[in-house]
Amino acid sequence: MGGQLGDAVIRVRVVVENYADAYEGSINQQKALEFFDINEKVHQALQNLSGTFFKNMSRVVDEDDEDHGNLIVTIFEYSCKMVDDSSADTNENRVEIEPDLMVNYINKKDFPKASGKGDFIIDM
Repeated sequence: MGGQLGDAVIRVRVVVENYADAYEGSINQQKALEFFDINEKVHQALQNLSGTFFKNMSRVVDEDDEDHGNLIVTIFEYSCKMVDDSSADTNENRVEIEPDLMVNYINKKDFPKASGKGDFIIDM
């Protein structure tokens, strides 16, 4: 009837700029470890997320992307079932190919200011 059900994979990269030291005894160790809180909030927002055209998202990969200097990069992958009815006879309920993204730019105390349009920090 013009609809399809398929598996979707969504890949999310969380990038945190961090100049603190994580080693035992560091005077700013707690600051260095705060990026774990950011990753946890991202995961909590995405795990089991569902919508009109997709069923509950489930994390399948959580890995660090190494060797970026003071940037800590974590890659999350989520899988879910997706419905595509764009070939159906009706124009209702079409799947958006380029969804609108909401990014909040903030300058949190003790974090460096965003250096360009592509930089953002998630509000904790």
